[in-house]
Amino acid sequence: MIVTASVLLQSTTQAATQAATEAATEAAALSNSLGGEASSLSSTAHASGNVLLEVAVLAVTAIAAIAACWRWRFLTVPSEASGRIPVDPPMGALAMLSIYVLGITCASAVSGVLPESTRSDPDWSRLLLGVLANAFQCVGAIGFLVSRLAVQGPRACVTTPRALKEGAIGFVVVVPLVFAVAALLGFLLPLFGLPKAPEVSHATLEILRAKSDTLFTWTTLAHVVVLVPLAEELLWRGLMQPSMRAIGLPPMAAILATSVLFAAIHWTSIPDAGRVTGLVMLVLLSTALGILRDRTGGVLAPALAHGLFNAMNVAMALRS
Repeated sequence: MIVTASVLLQSTTQAATQAATEAATEAAALSNSLGGEASSLSSTAHASGNVLLEVAVLAVTAIAAIAACWRWRFLTVPSEASGRIPVDPPMGALAMLSIYVLGITCASAVSGVLPESTRSDPDWSRLLLGVLANAFQCVGAIGFLVSRLAVQGPRACVTTPRALKEGAIGFVVVVPLVFAVAALLGFLLPLFGLPKAPEVSHATLEILRAKSDTLFTWTTLAHVVVLVPLAEELLWRGLMQPSMRAIGLPPMAAILATSVLFAAIHWTSIPDAGRVTGLVMLVLLSTALGILRDRTGGVLAPALAHGLFNAMNVAMALRS
């Protein structure tokens, strides 16, 4: 019985020791698990706090922008047309589309004589094709507007200093609204099972981020900040929008119709995941540019606001 009791005591001691060890291990695991969960909860809370802060900042900025629009009467569009207006509205719209297509066609023809080293690089080839197309489009649009196919509207254009001022103010007022709507869509789209827009929602910006080439970066910057705004404003706000007004559409209806078409033409340049957000942002931006066109009677103010918007997007893409 003594041996048996000794063996039993030893066995019990070993079992107790093993149980104590297992209990200690489980306690440590539980502690680590609780610590990990606490850390995860802390990280989640921190991320949620950052999101709430961003939303709050955007909301305050958007409210301030709306107040500025109201105070500045940004949405007030003159009833009388100003600037150069196509004599024949359907011809003006047809000329816009023709110049747009011919610009791309001429650029494709000219790009064929570029050096092989340039043509072999798809990014450089795409960039130079865009530069040439926009250059041809500028020449075609200006040629139409200064010809007898267009006449001066009943209301005089504003002076150049005022047009520049209106363009700068329009950029400051509208950009917060555009990004606030984009942030709201980024929150709402996943709730409906749609993909959230990526940080970069334009093919040109994606290429710019991926390609670490100083010359390419500066050439792209000059293209999207100067030439693209000028060409697009001459075509869309210089030809299409006045043609829309001339056929009898009310001022805001003409602006909105032009904005929808302007956004639609960018369909293929926006990645699938960011298409909804990108198109909405473009419609809002284009509406503001159209208002600037009617307020000033020319394309200088919208071209300036457009260029500043593109410059800001490039800077944000390069910094991210």
